[in-house]
Amino acid sequence: MIFQSLFNKKPTTLFNEFATKSFSEAIKQGVTALGAIIFHSVAWGAILGIGVKGVVDSLFAKASQLENKIDKLLQQPFLSGVRFLQEALLHDENDEQETGRQHLLNEAHTCFVNAYNLSLDSLEDKTFIFTLDCLALAANKTHKSLVKRILPDCERKITEFEESSKAYEIASAEAIEQGKRTELYLYGRSKWTDKPLGFAEQKAAWKGFLKEVKVIEEKIQQQKLKIEILHNLYRLINLLVID
Repeated sequence: MIFQSLFNKKPTTLFNEFATKSFSEAIKQGVTALGAIIFHSVAWGAILGIGVKGVVDSLFAKASQLENKIDKLLQQPFLSGVRFLQEALLHDENDEQETGRQHLLNEAHTCFVNAYNLSLDSLEDKTFIFTLDCLALAANKTHKSLVKRILPDCERKITEFEESSKAYEIASAEAIEQGKRTELYLYGRSKWTDKPLGFAEQKAAWKGFLKEVKVIEEKIQQQKLKIEILHNLYRLINLLVID
């Protein structure tokens, strides 16, 4: 079955842990708040406090619960990157500490690069980590020109992930439709003597299919939430590098 090939794919673990409505909402609030003040004369520290700190606090709160839940090689650089990012914004309105903040943001960048290189062949994890790295760079006002150069690559990665998710959704719909045809094949007969060869085994497989359909539908909704999170992080980054 097409369905079995979909269901047997090994799920990623990192981005799954952050694909929550609370994190998504924190990013939306950051975009809204930053959009309201970005063209006003506001100190950089205050801009980070208003637009980014809530996002990073939400990220840090979730990351603090992840120890031993994700790949051990990926865990250390990713969690360190999040911690450096969060520490950089602890004194978000104090521009006198800008040098220290820039150092912490550079450390976060280094950690996210290492995490990206260790995320192997996971498209969604790589996209999520790369986008967070862009956010760390954008929070450092000395890297504005660099962020502008790499934003097209960030957008391309998000688009690639979105297209991959759409392809999964289409394949899932085809698998479910195939399952409906199987149901008709199994149960569209009037007498036991009309049942196909191996009916009992196919019936058992069909019952398992019904349970797994729900899992697929939940995954599709989670993928949509991930896409929403990535797009809003991208908007937040764009706002930070506006001249």
